[in-house]
Amino acid sequence: MFLAPYVQGSSTQQFGTISAGRSGTDSCFHLVQNGQYVNSTSAHPRDPQNGSSVTLGGFRPNDDGYLWCTTSDGSGTLLTNHTDTSAHLDLTKSPISDVAVPSGPDSGIPRLHWHLRAASQ
Repeated sequence: MFLAPYVQGSSTQQFGTISAGRSGTDSCFHLVQNGQYVNSTSAHPRDPQNGSSVTLGGFRPNDDGYLWCTTSDGSGTLLTNHTDTSAHLDLTKSPISDVAVPSGPDSGIPRLHWHLRAASQ
């Protein structure tokens, strides 16, 4: 699975994390690569939406599309954008390509479970 736009020959899809505290019981962070932040709101600032492209870009404060949280669903760990205090969008794979998209829990798109690990130096 890749972020949009996918760059052919890209050498890495690994990201660093910057802690951003908690949202309820979820641990939250920003995902960063070479000074660029993973976000789901490049096309509609401050408004995470179902099916949006997930991209890298400069940081935008007070934008929930840059905040990623680990959310348990009883079967594993989801990566989520919180859209308000009780709702979230799951980071998953587009049903028509290998591009990452956020999707609502009831969208019918299979939910992906994530395992976060320390990258080797």
